[in-house]
Amino acid sequence: MFAFSAAFMALLEPGDEVLLPDPGFPNYAQVAQLLNAAPRTYPLCARDGWLPNPADIAARITPRTKLIVICTPGNPTGAVCSLPLLQSLADISREHGVHLLSDEIYDRLVFDGSAAAPSILQTEHDLELTLVASGVAKAFSMTGFRVGWLHGPPALIGVAAKMAEVFLSCGVPFAQAAAEAA
Repeated sequence: MFAFSAAFMALLEPGDEVLLPDPGFPNYAQVAQLLNAAPRTYPLCARDGWLPNPADIAARITPRTKLIVICTPGNPTGAVCSLPLLQSLADISREHGVHLLSDEIYDRLVFDGSAAAPSILQTEHDLELTLVASGVAKAFSMTGFRVGWLHGPPALIGVAAKMAEVFLSCGVPFAQAAAEAA
């Protein structure tokens, strides 16, 4: 969760908008609100298999929109975005100059025989606008170990790393060793 908080802190100013999936993880909106940013939602509908609709997301972008958050596989729906859908979302990010943060913490919890869900990093994405947050909690049954990461543009990761130092200082050795072994 801290990867999201650090990304939000590095990207958002008071009054900025962040587009969030609905239904979705409620902590996304809480972090935005703590920063005096404006959480705005885009619907995930049963008729669409609980997947984001790129046209609907694009229509919700305003001059104040700084970040789009996606989650695949989705929390709480479990819906997995296909590579073509992820490419559409990456294209929207690029066309509008809006950062795209993909929550991929559930990427290995798929039941179609594949090793992992597709990643936004497998698309032709803008390296300066695309971020991925993930960790070992879900895939390796290591909840509570608090080992995760944020992947993105080096300048933004540098700012996020400064946030992590202030709030976390360092991870506990047993969790780091367990994550490395996993």
